[in-house]
Amino acid sequence: MKNIKVVICGTGAVAREAAEILIGKKGIEIVGVVGRKSYIGEDFGDIIGLNRKMGIAVSNDLNAILAQTKPDVLIDATSSLTKQVYPTLIKALGAGVNVVTACEELTNPWIAESELARKLDDTAKKNGVSLVTSGLNPGWYLDQIPYAFTGACATVKRIRGFRVVDGANPADTSMTVSRNFGIGLEIEEAKKQIAEGKITGHVGLKETIHLLADAIGWKLTKVKETREPLPCPIDRNYKIVKIKKGQSYGIRYNGYGMVDNEEVIRFDGIWACSPTMEIDGFEPGYTLWIEGKPNLKVTVDGATGVGHNTITPARLCNWVPHIVKTKPGVLTDMTEFPLIGVLQDQQK
Repeated sequence: MKNIKVVICGTGAVAREAAEILIGKKGIEIVGVVGRKSYIGEDFGDIIGLNRKMGIAVSNDLNAILAQTKPDVLIDATSSLTKQVYPTLIKALGAGVNVVTACEELTNPWIAESELARKLDDTAKKNGVSLVTSGLNPGWYLDQIPYAFTGACATVKRIRGFRVVDGANPADTSMTVSRNFGIGLEIEEAKKQIAEGKITGHVGLKETIHLLADAIGWKLTKVKETREPLPCPIDRNYKIVKIKKGQSYGIRYNGYGMVDNEEVIRFDGIWACSPTMEIDGFEPGYTLWIEGKPNLKVTVDGATGVGHNTITPARLCNWVPHIVKTKPGVLTDMTEFPLIGVLQDQQK
């Protein structure tokens, strides 16, 4: 069988690790990279620290890359917002290229961007290709994992999840992530920026709740999402930001899905820098509770520790051999998703 040809869109941490994962995987070939202006012309092997040339120079001309390489799949790792990725994805779909994206809003784009969702869906179906969103979340721990475990239940009344993520690494390495979570701001300023939409924090929570409810068959009558900054209990210093006691060092976010007056889905999360139980009253971890017959409790440690940053690029990559075989259109029905496993390495 011929290799599946992949173009990577993005040169950030997720895109770079996705490339590292794909290199050496059986039946996969990276044929192009589209990225930011500062990397134009550079060999992608140098950018990802491969210690050898890949023979693939970063380009900012998507149309040219699509025409020259004729890829089967585009992996997009550029933005969380549908409006920002739309110009790229509509070009790829229009060229007959399948898309796997990390854009959280596109998990269920009919909610926030129904018109753009319709255009993407129509274009994908017209050209016989598919688009899916995947990653850590949405794409795995708050939707795929809960849905998989409901399959062991006779009845399900309520689903609840709680996750705490340590944001110390982004506070050391990423000004963009630190800014998106309001790190180092005074609490009142952080509240103001949350209200203005400047601090986004976790994106895709409402989309996740709808995705899971639709798969189970719950007709939600109300979905609510809240965010609030967290005051740091002690001084904490990182390479990118310095946090004084009382300043924001993260976000607490909550999402609720209601059927009439009954809460059937609730996800609570905390993103904070270096939290410990002794100092902060919480520590990294992820626990899922399913109330039904039987009651289930699931704990996934790897979704919060140092290695959790690998999950998003891994999920994007592991979708590649499946997206070329799924039905055309924007995929949002989780009941029809294939079981996604790890890509096989090439024989050595």
